[in-house]
Amino acid sequence: MAGRRLSAIGRRACPLVVLPIALCVLPVLAACSPPPTSKATTTINGAVKVNGVSLHYEITGRGEPLILIEGLGTATWLWWKQVPELSRHFRVVAYDLRGSGWSDKPDEPYSIPMFADDLAGLMDALRIKQAHIVGISLGGYVAQEFAIRYPHKVKRLILCSTSTGGPHAIPPSPDIIAALMMPVAGADDLRARMTLSVAPAYAAAHPEDLEQMLAWRLDNPQPAYAYNRQLMSAVGWTSEGRLEQITVPTLVLAGSEDRVVPPQNADVLVSAIPHAEKVILQGAGHLINVEQPEQFNKEVIRFLTWK
Repeated sequence: MAGRRLSAIGRRACPLVVLPIALCVLPVLAACSPPPTSKATTTINGAVKVNGVSLHYEITGRGEPLILIEGLGTATWLWWKQVPELSRHFRVVAYDLRGSGWSDKPDEPYSIPMFADDLAGLMDALRIKQAHIVGISLGGYVAQEFAIRYPHKVKRLILCSTSTGGPHAIPPSPDIIAALMMPVAGADDLRARMTLSVAPAYAAAHPEDLEQMLAWRLDNPQPAYAYNRQLMSAVGWTSEGRLEQITVPTLVLAGSEDRVVPPQNADVLVSAIPHAEKVILQGAGHLINVEQPEQFNKEVIRFLTWK
């Protein structure tokens, strides 16, 4: 990459966390995968045993492997507005972190390095030598750690709605922190927590999206202990002082109205990662991929196909 490029949607200067089934025959997903097709292929669902836990994955499309890492308390459904479009260009692999979705949820301490090691094991099991990595929120922590620990496995990196973690990350307001840590007793509590993850204007204009995500969460509810294990994995973790080790081209995406991970955190990441650029999605909250899917997908495709 010739140099760092900083831009914001609507006013580009250039071309362009929180806290902050059965096994199947594995496809070969190498960096030299077949060229992309014009239509998405059928999704392959499976599970592999990695580091003592079963990890659920979903593979759609053809092309270079692109791995999507979800955030705290979500599952592969978080990418429902991405997979149809991205799979027209890439072989998209969405998977559930340990503690989420259809993956195992052991009641034991989790850590960000553990999640990164899980991803490395998943790639080995699926025979993926190298991939583009996209992580959002807590998944952005995992993506950073993975890029530091396994640089040879990362082709390009996209960090969304995330931070460096640690004492120098810009935190959310105290009321947001309290809401994220509050026990959830039912659907109303879940709905209230999810509303914090989008911009207020979006929540008012698109209640159907919140209800859809709520339905998915209630269909396969995450146990409280698993949510807390994921949440506590972020405590004490930081990439600060190590970001210069990320040498692959990196895109940092953030929403201007993010109340969970304030967008100023994107500046910290871009200033420390050698080959990074920043794009701010104006008007979007924390779930930028849900709130502005067309722009989000456009930026991902642009960055990953840029020569």
